[in-house]
Amino acid sequence: WQQRVLGSADDADSVLSRELAFWRDTLSALPEEHGLSLDRPRPAVASHRGGQVEVALGDDLFERIGALARSEGCTPFM
Repeated sequence: WQQRVLGSADDADSVLSRELAFWRDTLSALPEEHGLSLDRPRPAVASHRGGQVEVALGDDLFERIGALARSEGCTPFM
């Protein structure tokens, strides 16, 4: 559905091409690194490994989080 809505990056008139051009232009002046303090040094080569944290929620809290997400029109994973 995304390709149907946005079109192809190869098509200069597509929504996707226009959006990519906008963001490339908007972000072009930013430095490669943000300069904020990091909690550990960056590795020489990024591993792109992710991780996960498991948390047990009680039924009541789970329902309340779901209700809040619905009322705010967002995902409970925010």
